[in-house]
Amino acid sequence: MLRKWLLKVLQGLDWLDRGVACSWWLLIGAALIVTWEVVMRYVFWAPHDWFPGVSIIICIGVCLLGAGTATRDGQQITLEILYVRLNARWRRVADMVIGLVTIIICVIMSVYMLQWAMFLDSRGMHHPDSLGTPLSIMAYAVFAAMALNAIYALGIVLRVSLGMPAVKEAKEEAIVAME
Repeated sequence: MLRKWLLKVLQGLDWLDRGVACSWWLLIGAALIVTWEVVMRYVFWAPHDWFPGVSIIICIGVCLLGAGTATRDGQQITLEILYVRLNARWRRVADMVIGLVTIIICVIMSVYMLQWAMFLDSRGMHHPDSLGTPLSIMAYAVFAAMALNAIYALGIVLRVSLGMPAVKEAKEEAIVAME
């Protein structure tokens, strides 16, 4: 019963990842905005004052979403020199510890960033551009990214607790099988 429920949770995480994987469209949008601004600035000599704020928000948002995907795939910084020397049982233990530590740190950061964003909103702080973009936009983006990292780390912990291979190991096994 519990195993079925946990498998459903993992399916939900896979569904969430399909949505996050489409975030590369934001990067294409950022490239188009940068190209537009270069043409406006250097060809027509008519730069826009809203450009830096919008481009920075889009680029940082894409990077933060990518950090969640890196957590899910196990591509964050690890001590590979130690990890590769562990047998399968100790790798599962290491994955569990890494997942739990990631969850704790990301939850703390999420709470802190949400409080910071609400503080900025309460003060009415805005970027000094024509759009008047609230400064809290970036804090909310970091909050969302940390929450996404915590959710993906929970997926790692669930996979390890069910005895399933982590996403990184599953991909490596699929590559070896294709060769």
